[in-house]
Amino acid sequence: MIKTIENDRINWFVEFILPPGKLLSLDPIIAGGSMLSLYRAFNLHDTDLRWETLKRSLVTTPKNAMIDSFGDIDIWFDDTNPIHNNAHEHHWLVRKKEDQLGSKIKSLSPGPTYNEKTFIGGPLGLDGLCKSTGWANSFRSSTHRKIHPVYGGEIQFIKKPISSVEELLSSFDFINCAVAWHNGVLYYDDRIDDAFSNFELRINSQEPFERTSIAMRVFGALRAYKYSDRYSINFGPKLTDYIFKLYVDTKNINYEEYGNKIIELETIYGKKISSINTLKTMVTHFHSLFKKFSDMKYFKKEYALYLVDYAEKFNGLKELIGEPDSKINSRYTKTPVTTGVIMPCGSKLNIPF
Repeated sequence: MIKTIENDRINWFVEFILPPGKLLSLDPIIAGGSMLSLYRAFNLHDTDLRWETLKRSLVTTPKNAMIDSFGDIDIWFDDTNPIHNNAHEHHWLVRKKEDQLGSKIKSLSPGPTYNEKTFIGGPLGLDGLCKSTGWANSFRSSTHRKIHPVYGGEIQFIKKPISSVEELLSSFDFINCAVAWHNGVLYYDDRIDDAFSNFELRINSQEPFERTSIAMRVFGALRAYKYSDRYSINFGPKLTDYIFKLYVDTKNINYEEYGNKIIELETIYGKKISSINTLKTMVTHFHSLFKKFSDMKYFKKEYALYLVDYAEKFNGLKELIGEPDSKINSRYTKTPVTTGVIMPCGSKLNIPF
């Protein structure tokens, strides 16, 4: 069930992380890691004194602020928003094809400064185009440095319109991520607190894990590892089962069957055409994280039996097979390893992590 909160503290945070200008006047829907960070901070700093302490930390010494960091700010617009019309003055923020962005986008050269009189992004507080993909156009915020390293600094405008905040949250792959802000209201899935209280990453939408596309399933699995690492939480029981099945299904992929074909990834961000080389990179990275999977609370020792013939591919599997049963059983109570895990980034795989 989706619940809502209206509070001045929440709106202060939204205004604080966004650059000054007319961006809020465009009626954005903000979701993803930034709003999850806000939701968790709002619950943690639940008194006037605690909240004021957080505000002071963010303003003066953000590196010491007790708040989850986030890489970018994801912004959607609903399907009734005029920004999706070609004639809208800021339609270039969500234009679908990079080669059609024209001189407005091309004039957005990356850099730390700009001249607001001549720079097309100036009124919105944008510092330059970082990248344009099939999913989104990403820009550097002109004021991101004021809260570095809490915030990575990019504002990502998702090209795909949505029908409502509720529809957006229902499409999110994990319950733990289902938080959004729109027009002074914070929306959240009421199952989120129980998930975090039990230190579990739980599935919301099963679609990314039940599709026949290996590419989409691996994409979802890598996102799961990212959130597990960021918040030091285990995969929930259902997610653990899905991840195991994916390891089985990817243990011996015949890439020659694909030839030079392209693959299509479709997520809440929209569709993205990618290459087989990208799929290979994703699968290789997925296999390298098996050791982390074996440390999850709900990992079962019998999983290893289905993968034993491909032990060379899965990091940590050899060691796991060689352990006595008593040691393997002890893994049921372990928490995930959260150090030394490097997740794929948008600049490497051209996908929005």
